[in-house]
Amino acid sequence: DEHEEAAAPSAPTAASAARAAKTGGDAELKSKVQTTIRIKTSQVDSLLNLVSEVVISQIKAEQRATEMRQLISSASEIWQTWSRMRSTLTAIAGADAVDGFGEDLNVFDGLIGEFRRDMNSFTKAYADDVSRTSLVVTDLQEQGMRLRMLPANTIFQTFPRAVRDLAKQFKKEIELIVEGGDTELDKKVLEEINDPLVHIMRNAVDHGIEDPATRMKLGKPAQGTVRLAARQEGDRIVIEISDDGAGIDPEKVRASAVRKGYMSEAEASSMSDREAMYLIFEAGFSTAAIITEISGRGVGMDVVREFIVEKLKGSLDVQSVLGQGTTFRLTIPLTLAIIRALMLRVGDQVFALPTASIEETLRIEPTEIIKVEGREVIRRQRRTVPLVRLSEILGVPAHGPETTKVPLITIGYSGHRMGFMVDALVGEQQIVIKPLGSHLRKVDNVAGVTILGAGEVVPILNVPDLMTNARTRSGQIAGPAVRAERTGGAFKVLICEDSFTTRELERSIFEAAGYDVETATDGAMGLTKLREGLQVDAVVTDVQMPNMTGFELTKAIKSDPSLSQILVIIVTSLERDEEKAEGIEAGADAYITKSVFNQDTLLDTVERLIR
Repeated sequence: DEHEEAAAPSAPTAASAARAAKTGGDAELKSKVQTTIRIKTSQVDSLLNLVSEVVISQIKAEQRATEMRQLISSASEIWQTWSRMRSTLTAIAGADAVDGFGEDLNVFDGLIGEFRRDMNSFTKAYADDVSRTSLVVTDLQEQGMRLRMLPANTIFQTFPRAVRDLAKQFKKEIELIVEGGDTELDKKVLEEINDPLVHIMRNAVDHGIEDPATRMKLGKPAQGTVRLAARQEGDRIVIEISDDGAGIDPEKVRASAVRKGYMSEAEASSMSDREAMYLIFEAGFSTAAIITEISGRGVGMDVVREFIVEKLKGSLDVQSVLGQGTTFRLTIPLTLAIIRALMLRVGDQVFALPTASIEETLRIEPTEIIKVEGREVIRRQRRTVPLVRLSEILGVPAHGPETTKVPLITIGYSGHRMGFMVDALVGEQQIVIKPLGSHLRKVDNVAGVTILGAGEVVPILNVPDLMTNARTRSGQIAGPAVRAERTGGAFKVLICEDSFTTRELERSIFEAAGYDVETATDGAMGLTKLREGLQVDAVVTDVQMPNMTGFELTKAIKSDPSLSQILVIIVTSLERDEEKAEGIEAGADAYITKSVFNQDTLLDTVERLIR
């Protein structure tokens, strides 16, 4: 019995130990479960979209802080003005006369002084709050971005096998060296960059690396080397694909350019080797004797480069030494949502230009602009840089520079340099990219929009479009074919709108629907075009415009016998009944308010009237 009694307590002790072990295991498992969670990428995207909105709010708060500092400056001016007035009053009326109002004047002095002190104190406190919030927002932005970061190896790990298969197919010996696979990029950037990398890698295998016999004759190892490397430089990622193959032959590129009609022999011979090399980025260009199933997949280097610049807001450069190899360098942002941009002004419109494409900004004396063969150019670093006025490319009236010097931006793209003259350089800042939307998938010269601190919607300029249009205007490349005359009942619309964004929105809507479109930046310009012989079926006009309002334009059209048959549709933010009545009285055929404006409403109204 004693044994049983002694043994009895041992049973619960063992059970307790088992329970303790189980509890400890559960705790360990629970700890592991809590270290990671699975989240849908769509939820992360939604979070980052909200972070972008917070960034916009922060930009607005910083703008308010600036405005408050301006208020303090105004208060100081009021104080100084009052002090001068009091001194003048004393001098004119005498001290005795002024002393009669002494108590009131002293009270007024005190009120102004107190106002200045309160404004200074409040503004300093607000600026401090904004500064602290800015640090939190920056940290929130960085932490949010990390949620969507993946190592480059996510896509790099697929390349070794692909290169081995291609090498085997072409009977070549190739070693792929991968570096920087732990470099982290935004998941969306990784997804977008995969196809361009695949195409460049195929070109390296097909066109770059020679076959073993050829390499040995040239004194090279039989095995060629392709190197894929990634690294972070500030807020950008640099990816390089290099090979030790044949390199790009500038003479072969020139010959191909002449043969395909890109340029004359004289133009080709005047190009430097580096300029000739960048011709590989022209549409449809190839120096290959045959198009293989590997390199001829319908995607040329022009598409790759345009995709990287336009879609990824990055750049693609090439360096090559004949007989030694070629390196393609892709520079892309860490994220596609937020970039740095230079704000510039043309006329009354502010635009954003991604800084990744800018070589330099400067202000030049008008005397530095010279003419070569009838084209404006400047000399920079022993090179001739063609000039164009950005206002002419965008179709925006320019006011001219605010100073005697001309603000200028030089852009480097595909081996070409171009200088764009603007009215003013506003400054550089971080911006949040907003897409144009499905109805504006392709607006010439515009890649998206952003919102400034004051709530102003600013177009983000599209660098590939700018460079193509600028080179066409400066005569460097042949321009697009002249649009065909109207056939098959195509209708033509004249859009009169002083807002660049709204004008391009309406242009895109009509062109997508098959209309021919002409534009004017105000009513006066629109009326001039009509009286000079422009034939249109309808005029779509804003009301509030400089030089001539939409109401005045409507009256002028309807009172002119040669123009009165033209339909006039007013699209405006003015929606009071008396304003609508004024539009109808002016002779408008339709009056659409912007509060209910959409693509379908505009097209349905115009088509119902025209047809």
